[in-house]
This record gives sequence, structure tokens and C-alpha cells, in this order.
Amino acid sequence: MRTGIAYVDKEELPIYFFAMVIRVRSINRKVGSVETIHRLVDREMLTNGKMLVMFEMVYPPIDFHEIWEEFLKPKGFKIDKDLVFLEEQLIRGVDGTESCYLDEIPGSEEIPWLKIRVSEDGNYAWCEPAFDDVVL
Repeated sequence: MRTGIAYVDKEELPIYFFAMVIRVRSINRKVGSVETIHRLVDREMLTNGKMLVMFEMVYPPIDFHEIWEEFLKPKGFKIDKDLVFLEEQLIRGVDGTESCYLDEIPGSEEIPWLKIRVSEDGNYAWCEPAFDDVVL
């Protein structure tokens, strides 16, 4: 395989460009392991054991649509319950000016298992601890 899985020992994972965030609990229930997802889609992934994140720089993120339609949806994954698509909120504007940024990434506000932090340091996501063992 040409890509890999990066394992990170941090609660918060960065969100860059366009991101697909999947609950590892859902992956384990529906396909067995993060490695199984990696074999299916063969792309760079980042995980902390609670979430799996994939990034896409291209707009629209066509690869994510294909991954969703061809691999995840047929396996019973549900958007918002098992995974979410996010778009990084830019912090710095043209010539280093400050952008008006939001406290949340649009689309993440109603996801009970996901928490978001947008700050001058960047965009970050983590699993809400109260939902670690909850099946949605």
C-alpha cells in the first residue's frame, strides 16, 4: 500500500481542508478495524483510537463522496451518527490579516459525539467522552 495510518496519542485531532471524521467505535462494529477501512480506501489516515480522520485538499472532495457511496454506506454507516464531513475554518486572511472565524465548524453543532475547537492555533476535533461507549 502506498499510504499509511498515523496513530496519535492526543484527544484532539487537527482538521485541515476538508475532513471526513469517523467514530472508531462505529468502524469496529461495522467493519472490524481501522486497518480494514484503510485497506478499502488506501489513503492517508489519522487516528487517536476514538476517531479516524481523512483529509482532502480538492474541492469538492470527490474522493469522500466515492468513499461514502462505495464503501461506508453499503456497510451501514450513517452520516452524523457514525461520521461527519467538515470544512476547516480559515483563521488567517490575505496578507496575514485575521479572518472572522466561528466557534464551531458548520455542520458540527448537532453532532452529539463530536466536539470542535476553532482558535488561532487551528481547527481541532475530539470525541465527547460521554459518548465513548454509546451506540447511536
